[in-house]
Amino acid sequence: MVSIHKTRKAMAGWVFFRKGFIQSILTALSIGLFSAVTYAVALIFETTTGYSYVWPIVIALIVLTFVFDPMKGLIEKFVDRYVFTKEYGSRLAIQEFARMAATILDMDLLLNETSNRVMDIADCRWAFMLIPEVGGDRYTVGSYAGLEDSMVKGLELKKDSSLVKKLKREGKPVVAKDSVDTLFHLSIPLIVSGRLVAILVLGEKTSGEPHKANEISLFNIFASELAIAIENARLYRLEITDSLTKLYHRSYFDIRLGQEIDRACRFSTGLSIILVDVDGFLAYRIANGRMVAEQTLIDIGRIVREAARDFDVPARFGEDEFALILPDLSEDQAKFIARSIKKRVVKERMMNAEKSSTVSVSVGVAELINGTDNPETLVLKAEADLYRNKKDKRHLAK
Repeated sequence: MVSIHKTRKAMAGWVFFRKGFIQSILTALSIGLFSAVTYAVALIFETTTGYSYVWPIVIALIVLTFVFDPMKGLIEKFVDRYVFTKEYGSRLAIQEFARMAATILDMDLLLNETSNRVMDIADCRWAFMLIPEVGGDRYTVGSYAGLEDSMVKGLELKKDSSLVKKLKREGKPVVAKDSVDTLFHLSIPLIVSGRLVAILVLGEKTSGEPHKANEISLFNIFASELAIAIENARLYRLEITDSLTKLYHRSYFDIRLGQEIDRACRFSTGLSIILVDVDGFLAYRIANGRMVAEQTLIDIGRIVREAARDFDVPARFGEDEFALILPDLSEDQAKFIARSIKKRVVKERMMNAEKSSTVSVSVGVAELINGTDNPETLVLKAEADLYRNKKDKRHLAK
């Protein structure tokens, strides 16, 4: 992890030399003005009292000793606020976001918030986050802002690429030498305990100017705090997600369902859930083997996850069951999503597998009835709908 000492050393750029120079001039002028006033008061004191002017000067020096540090602090704040106004505002915005980021444990929300907020703070045309692919050999886009969807497809970096190696080795931002034909205008490494947990990439500034040294220094400081927030979110995700399908655990589903029901009742909004069950999974696993069966669960989990919106909750409900919490949706809207999941499962398994490996699913949908449903009754309604559909499917198959 980048230490506070190292991040503070990163601030020692030309912009801080310039600020220090201005602060030194203002400090010298303040001391000069103080000395001139002190000397004038001492002369008046000697003229009116007949005592030596040395004593007022000694007293003034003692006072100056006590007020020197507070005076320097006031001058520094003045320079920050009124001379380097833009940098001061950016630093405050970054500090505010860093405090907020530390409280976000939802990885997707954290990444999306980072892309959007950083793009605004840096005043650049786009920003995106690259995160390491689980079990893969590359960094892929985790969130983005200011880019078209078509531009994001295929936007990735291999872990052994020269840019990734440089970011790991140097641990500081890299500015593209030729920024005309690349989206990577400024790449900022987010490092925790020597691991590159993410890469924050900023595009060109809206003004067309290059990223300035003081801006890069500010984001480099922010990077260490953001890296810790991302690592915490990653560890939290590991705790609440299923290792096979990467969907949420049943326990997390139960917690979120209770929260979403409370929210729907409080604000009088809709809420529906979908249950997905693999038909004849035990026989399917015996016929095709454990590896094929697990890959099938992974594929269905991906389909369920891709059917979910950003704020929906896709979960692995049981060994061969999946669930989806859909805030603000009616039963009819949920049924449309459920049918699309069924169609995708059949289509993808028919296209990509041998006949012996084809599989189908049954779905059940339930909508919250405000004031009468709790998490248990809502799940029971969805299960009843699922088993009814499964029974009808068996009846039709005879």
